[in-house]
Amino acid sequence: LEYSDICVLFRNGKKRVDLYSQALKEEGIPSNAVLDGNISDSKEINLLASLVKVVSNPLMDVSLVSVLFSPLFGFTPDELSEIRMIDRYSDLYPCLEKYAEKSHKARRFMNKLQLYRNISASYPVNEFVHFVVRDTGIENIYSACADGEHRKANIRGFLKFADDFTGSGRSGLSKFIRSMDSA
Repeated sequence: LEYSDICVLFRNGKKRVDLYSQALKEEGIPSNAVLDGNISDSKEINLLASLVKVVSNPLMDVSLVSVLFSPLFGFTPDELSEIRMIDRYSDLYPCLEKYAEKSHKARRFMNKLQLYRNISASYPVNEFVHFVVRDTGIENIYSACADGEHRKANIRGFLKFADDFTGSGRSGLSKFIRSMDSA
């Protein structure tokens, strides 16, 4: 009998799951908690979803701000304000393009975004998503946070979602985003 042969099911209660997960961890027993709730409530999944949306359409200001301000790219509130003030009435992305002319950090982001856009256009969705997860190091970043194993499991769940999407014969980043938003 191995640990992976055992599954504990709960009717409800994230608190109970967290309690059991913590108790198992204290006893040195590896565990993975999957809640029926929406994993998109987690920061790491919201960030991945925002990044995929920005790759598909960089004119989505809310997603773009989320990605820029994230630990992946580390823009500060002052930098975001400076970008926004280039033209308060336009979308953020054209302002970011102008800001990249004088900012190494913004130029680096623009280059990374172009790379992701090229890959998303050339590869199946799941391969693109796997590439982004590897390239950004998001698993390492969030595994260093509190509840790191759970966060890594969420990211692996997102990867599986992308694999299932592609495996079902569906394709295209915009269809993936619609599928992701309706999940």
